[in-house]
Amino acid sequence: MGINQNQINELIEDWDWAVNDSAKNPNDPWYKAFVDPDVNDVELKTRDKIHDLGLDNHPEVIKLDKQAIKYVLTEVGASYRKKPPQAKDKTRWWWHLDEISEGKYPAELLPEHLKEIYLKYLSHT
Repeated sequence: MGINQNQINELIEDWDWAVNDSAKNPNDPWYKAFVDPDVNDVELKTRDKIHDLGLDNHPEVIKLDKQAIKYVLTEVGASYRKKPPQAKDKTRWWWHLDEISEGKYPAELLPEHLKEIYLKYLSHT
Protein backbone atom coordinates (compact mmCIF):
# COMPACT_ATOMS: atom_id res chain seq x y z
CA MET A 1 0.00 0.00 0.00
CA GLY A 2 1.51 3.32 -1.10
CA ILE A 3 1.07 6.79 0.20
CA ASN A 4 -0.99 9.32 -1.68
CA GLN A 5 -0.20 12.97 -2.38
CA ASN A 6 -2.54 14.18 0.38
CA GLN A 7 -0.65 12.08 2.95
CA ILE A 8 2.65 13.43 1.66
CA ASN A 9 1.33 16.97 1.93
CA GLU A 10 0.17 16.31 5.49
CA LEU A 11 3.58 15.05 6.53
CA ILE A 12 5.28 18.08 5.02
CA GLU A 13 2.72 20.37 6.69
CA ASP A 14 3.46 18.68 10.02
CA TRP A 15 7.19 19.27 9.53
CA ASP A 16 6.44 22.88 8.54
CA TRP A 17 4.40 23.33 11.71
CA ALA A 18 7.19 21.84 13.81
CA VAL A 19 9.84 24.10 12.29
CA ASN A 20 7.91 27.34 11.89
CA ASP A 21 5.19 27.44 14.51
CA SER A 22 5.87 25.25 17.47
CA ALA A 23 9.63 25.89 17.52
CA LYS A 24 8.97 29.47 18.53
CA ASN A 25 6.57 28.68 21.37
CA PRO A 26 8.21 27.68 24.69
CA ASN A 27 5.07 25.73 25.65
CA ASP A 28 5.16 23.58 22.54
CA PRO A 29 6.64 20.05 22.34
CA TRP A 30 8.98 20.88 19.44
CA TYR A 31 10.49 23.77 21.36
CA LYS A 32 10.75 21.56 24.42
CA ALA A 33 12.40 18.83 22.35
CA PHE A 34 15.42 21.12 22.17
CA VAL A 35 15.58 22.06 25.82
CA ASP A 36 13.54 19.62 27.92
CA PRO A 37 15.15 16.20 28.40
CA ASP A 38 11.83 14.52 29.23
CA VAL A 39 9.86 15.38 26.08
CA ASN A 40 8.95 12.82 23.41
CA ASP A 41 10.23 13.77 19.96
CA VAL A 42 6.99 13.33 18.03
CA GLU A 43 7.95 15.99 15.48
CA LEU A 44 11.31 14.37 14.82
CA LYS A 45 9.52 11.10 14.14
CA THR A 46 7.55 12.96 11.47
CA ARG A 47 10.88 13.81 9.86
CA ASP A 48 11.75 10.10 10.01
CA LYS A 49 8.62 9.30 8.02
CA ILE A 50 9.54 11.90 5.43
CA HIS A 51 12.98 10.31 5.11
CA ASP A 52 11.61 6.76 4.98
CA LEU A 53 9.34 7.75 2.11
CA GLY A 54 12.28 9.12 0.13
CA LEU A 55 11.13 12.73 0.34
CA ASP A 56 14.39 14.27 1.59
CA ASN A 57 14.88 16.09 -1.73
CA HIS A 58 11.35 17.43 -2.00
CA PRO A 59 11.79 21.22 -2.45
CA GLU A 60 9.57 22.07 0.52
CA VAL A 61 11.38 19.57 2.77
CA ILE A 62 14.74 21.05 1.77
CA LYS A 63 13.45 24.53 2.61
CA LEU A 64 12.15 23.39 6.00
CA ASP A 65 15.31 21.44 6.81
CA LYS A 66 17.36 24.56 6.16
CA GLN A 67 15.11 26.53 8.49
CA ALA A 68 15.43 23.86 11.19
CA ILE A 69 19.24 23.84 10.99
CA LYS A 70 19.44 27.63 11.08
CA TYR A 71 17.09 27.71 14.05
CA VAL A 72 19.01 25.19 16.11
CA LEU A 73 22.33 26.88 15.30
CA THR A 74 21.27 30.45 16.00
CA GLU A 75 18.31 30.43 18.36
CA VAL A 76 17.92 27.64 20.85
CA GLY A 77 20.68 25.08 20.67
CA ALA A 78 19.58 21.59 21.61
CA SER A 79 19.81 19.13 24.43
CA TYR A 80 19.15 15.43 24.28
CA ARG A 81 18.69 12.66 26.71
CA LYS A 82 18.37 9.07 25.53
CA LYS A 83 18.24 8.95 21.77
CA PRO A 84 15.82 6.54 20.10
CA PRO A 85 16.93 3.59 17.96
CA GLN A 86 16.54 5.75 14.83
CA ALA A 87 19.45 7.88 16.06
CA LYS A 88 21.89 5.03 15.45
CA ASP A 89 21.73 6.08 11.81
CA LYS A 90 23.94 9.17 12.01
CA THR A 91 22.69 10.35 8.61
CA ARG A 92 19.35 11.05 10.28
CA TRP A 93 20.72 14.41 11.30
CA TRP A 94 17.46 15.53 12.94
CA TRP A 95 18.17 13.11 15.81
CA HIS A 96 21.53 14.81 16.35
CA LEU A 97 20.50 18.43 16.75
CA ASP A 98 22.42 18.54 20.01
CA GLU A 99 25.66 17.67 18.24
CA ILE A 100 24.83 20.06 15.40
CA SER A 101 24.18 22.96 17.79
CA GLU A 102 27.47 22.23 19.54
CA GLY A 103 29.39 21.99 16.26
CA LYS A 104 30.28 18.35 16.97
CA TYR A 105 28.29 16.66 14.20
CA PRO A 106 30.34 15.37 11.24
CA ALA A 107 29.61 17.79 8.40
CA GLU A 108 30.15 15.08 5.80
CA LEU A 109 27.01 13.30 7.02
CA LEU A 110 24.76 16.26 6.26
CA PRO A 111 23.07 16.68 2.89
CA GLU A 112 24.88 19.27 0.76
CA HIS A 113 22.19 21.93 1.23
CA LEU A 114 22.60 21.69 5.03
CA LYS A 115 26.35 21.16 5.07
CA GLU A 116 26.89 24.62 3.57
CA ILE A 117 24.84 26.28 6.34
CA TYR A 118 26.56 24.23 9.04
CA LEU A 119 30.09 24.91 7.81
CA LYS A 120 29.38 28.61 7.45
CA TYR A 121 28.13 28.70 11.03
CA LEU A 122 31.19 26.80 12.28
CA SER A 123 33.53 29.19 10.51
CA HIS A 124 31.96 32.11 12.42
CA THR A 125 32.14 30.55 15.87
